[in-house]
Amino acid sequence: MAYRHGIEVDRQPFGLSLATGGANTVPVVFGTAQSNLASDPSSNLNKPVLIRNPREARELVGFSTDFEFTLNQAIDAAFNELKISPILVVNVLDVATHKESETTTVNLTSGEAVINDTRALLDTVEIEELTADTDFIVSRDPRNRLVISLLDADAIADSSSVEVTYDRIDPSLVTDEDVVGSYDPATNVYKGIELLTQVYPKYQLIPNVISAPGFSASAVVGAALTAKADLINGILNAFVLLDVEGETRQQALEAKVEAGYDSGKSTVLWPKVVVASKKYWYSAYMSAVIAQLDSVNDNVPFKSPSNQRITISGLETPGGQEVFQDKTHGNELNAKGIVTAINVGGWRTWGNETAAFDSTLEEIDIADLYISNRRMFDWWSNSFILSYFSKVDNPTDFRLIEQLVDDENIRANGFQAAGQIAGARISFSQDENPIESILAGEIVFDQEIAFYPPAKHIKNRLSFNPTILNDALFGGA
Repeated sequence: MAYRHGIEVDRQPFGLSLATGGANTVPVVFGTAQSNLASDPSSNLNKPVLIRNPREARELVGFSTDFEFTLNQAIDAAFNELKISPILVVNVLDVATHKESETTTVNLTSGEAVINDTRALLDTVEIEELTADTDFIVSRDPRNRLVISLLDADAIADSSSVEVTYDRIDPSLVTDEDVVGSYDPATNVYKGIELLTQVYPKYQLIPNVISAPGFSASAVVGAALTAKADLINGILNAFVLLDVEGETRQQALEAKVEAGYDSGKSTVLWPKVVVASKKYWYSAYMSAVIAQLDSVNDNVPFKSPSNQRITISGLETPGGQEVFQDKTHGNELNAKGIVTAINVGGWRTWGNETAAFDSTLEEIDIADLYISNRRMFDWWSNSFILSYFSKVDNPTDFRLIEQLVDDENIRANGFQAAGQIAGARISFSQDENPIESILAGEIVFDQEIAFYPPAKHIKNRLSFNPTILNDALFGGA
């Protein structure tokens, strides 16, 4: 018999026949940071970092509008576009290895040279026969360009130009394996997605929405995210946002199938979203959309993230092709479990279903049908565990049982009164708790709950009635 100690929720499946024909939501994002711009470029590697504003982003992990660094996308979407805070990021770009060497000759003006490179590592700059901090110093200008200032103009014979060698970080060198990461029990070192287990112990924040913008288009990364989202730290559950490649809707649908993205704990997003000149992987943008939606609903995720107005200027495929989508196009993707965006009276998110959904299915677990259902199941489970964790190891007496049942039913009534759930009730029965189990220190409660589904299709049956016309012209009887 497996040893158990703690508190858990065993979610019961509910099959739904389909006709054929808590805490603040803090996005947790894995990816590449522009670490060379951080105050200490090597300090943020493979660490969960909580960021509350753009200033902290620049200082702790490095931040700019260079969107080849995927964490720049997530940070910008959170603070500059959706205005949500905080966000938690994990950078996997290693300034010691994910770099390349560059040599260039630049002109000097009044003993100063500017190199138009925002990816340079300041401590790697070398000038032949000169010593850093003795003959020259390096810094950045307000545009993050590399600036070299000679301390002694006579230090070089020809002071009109200088050859400079330096290292610059290259996000394209980061691999899927870097993002997936690993855990070494010999050294107790966590890397990549494995660091998800450190978020709650370190910050006491539930990592309830996780993503790896761009990288999640790889089946290896997507599978790792989905696997880690279940029973984090043995008790918590998260929802996963996944990207897919594809230059057409059909290619996106095929990419979802090929990647095996069919888990109810995730949703698939396509294509990229565009704001002026900024191009985001959709998961980077959607994580902020979801956090914003939750924040205006008391951080209870009962509303679907579909049909939310977003201030984007367009859509683009990963290959750079502009995409125009109406409701018909959006529904084509929704029918196979892909969330997208459409332009109907303005741009808006479009799609309620998880990655598990396919309109050809005959049956699906109700928890895996809608994003809001899955997130509410996870949210309710997480909040139940954290609300009553202090009850673990108390004496198994009548007072413990009665208090938990009463408190939980009162809690459920509050959410029902607020319109956030249809209802819930919890009970404790003797049949489910034989004396042998109680003596073993195990007790079981049964809870039933129902959430409101999104009104994803509204029909108005409109017909012409000539009697109304007759009454208007000649008066009713």
